Amino acid sequence: MFVCSWWHLTRPAMPAPTMDSPLENSVSPLDYLRPIWRFKWTALLMVTAAVAATYLYFDHQPRTYETSAQLYVGQSSIDSLTGNSNPAVDARSLANQARLVTTPAVASVVVRRLGLATTPERLLQRISVRPDASADFLTIVAEASSARLAARLVNEFAQAYIQNRADQEKRLVSVQLKSAQLQLARTPIKESNLPASVSLAQRIQDLRSAALNPEAAGQQLSSAQPPASAVAPKPVRNAIFAGALAFLLAIVLAYLFDRSDRRLRTVDDMEAMLDTAILATIPQVPKPLPVHGERDHIIRELREPYHTLRVNLELTRARRGSAKSLLVTSAFSGEGKSTTVRNLALAYRDAGMRVVVVDADLRRPAMADLFDLARGPGTAEVLGGTARLASAIQKDQQVARAVKRPRASAARKPARQAPGELDVLTAGEPGENPGLLLYPVAVRELINELEALYDIVLVDTPPVLLVSDVLALAPEVDGVILVARVGVTTDTAAQRLIRTLAGVPQTQIMGAVVNSVAPGGAYTYYGAYGPSDREDAAPPSVNGAHDPPEDVADPALRK
Repeated sequence: MFVCSWWHLTRPAMPAPTMDSPLENSVSPLDYLRPIWRFKWTALLMVTAAVAATYLYFDHQPRTYETSAQLYVGQSSIDSLTGNSNPAVDARSLANQARLVTTPAVASVVVRRLGLATTPERLLQRISVRPDASADFLTIVAEASSARLAARLVNEFAQAYIQNRADQEKRLVSVQLKSAQLQLARTPIKESNLPASVSLAQRIQDLRSAALNPEAAGQQLSSAQPPASAVAPKPVRNAIFAGALAFLLAIVLAYLFDRSDRRLRTVDDMEAMLDTAILATIPQVPKPLPVHGERDHIIRELREPYHTLRVNLELTRARRGSAKSLLVTSAFSGEGKSTTVRNLALAYRDAGMRVVVVDADLRRPAMADLFDLARGPGTAEVLGGTARLASAIQKDQQVARAVKRPRASAARKPARQAPGELDVLTAGEPGENPGLLLYPVAVRELINELEALYDIVLVDTPPVLLVSDVLALAPEVDGVILVARVGVTTDTAAQRLIRTLAGVPQTQIMGAVVNSVAPGGAYTYYGAYGPSDREDAAPPSVNGAHDPPEDVADPALRK
């Protein structure tokens, strides 16, 4: 809970919810689980590695077996003869007896009897004695590398203790016997001393009898048995514990990495950071562009998202008035702006509109390759005055060839409306200082001339945060479209992008396009809701996409 609260308090600041959308930017409980889900495979790998490594490590460690036996240490008959009789054995006496079991003298006897290659001191590290305060018993516990050896150690220590205590009592009996005999010899033979002499004589007889037939000083209740399993190591238990620790560590690292990673991961974060409407979310596909030689259409998985983008742009244009020229840019390279221009141009063309693509990225041009056209002359030559616009504009040759080649089934199928026109003004050869070509007067004249010839003008530009070319182009177009990519665009880049464009006069941001959205990360498109793959399905238009419905009169609203 502390980690979740810390992550929430330190995540990038989001705009506060407004009255129009009070829940739009509210924090969901699932947001706290997002870092864990993002690094789920890393966490799974960490837990699996920790469990496997811990299990293998402890499984290869030497086994330790443990067993025990109880030993009775109550009073014996010799204790009463020697004057050590005590009806109740207190805790202190039991503790003393426990220490006697683990003395080096007892351990030496065990080492000698078992022939162990160790010292008494090292052997005593494997032995422990627990006194039972509620009874006159000691529990001897031994650990060993084998079950049989553990049982033998317990039994030998018990017998060595009993023998050691018996020897001590014998010595005590011998001392008491000599003392009684000496005392009897010194007692005068008088009638008054007769009872004392008789008592000493009886004591001497009892001591002699105890010395000849000693009673056991202790008793082992049962022999220790070899244990069935080892007490250590515990590979399964240790592996489970290591897995739990690895899981907790993975959670902490997931929040730390998520906090340090500034890349935007969701469409909601994109919308909040860019502070503009999301016009379309483009799903993540392995190859967003068709193969070489088939670049006259949008791939099947992206047709509906880009047609949705076109419709949303038309609605936005309708609210803001006529907006014929649109500039497409991004914060940095690699976010998909050029691909967005290419597919959006095809979507407009599929709707029956006349569209021209202007490659104004004079530093890293891409449109010539995307449309398989010649590199020049193009924008650089037109702006530099070395080429005329009419001679620099190139037709999409694949579309032209497809229109000239009629379909074999045209006689059997009803006529469909032909698509619009798509022309491209490539970047050309800008030279060493391409930024000098983008002066406002020349750019304004070029845009005005293209707006007079086409329904839509799409301008591809360099990234805003890398070069300043966009600052000269943005005021000359009717609207700017921002492109961002999930997992690539950072919150800092998004904020700098908005601040930079906000400082350019007469710049109208129409919205943003979010690329590489994972399945389920945004809106779901019906991928199979396009042209059928059956042979008897209606043929697509020359570009391979949907033909516009014939009952829609306005080309801008055809989809």
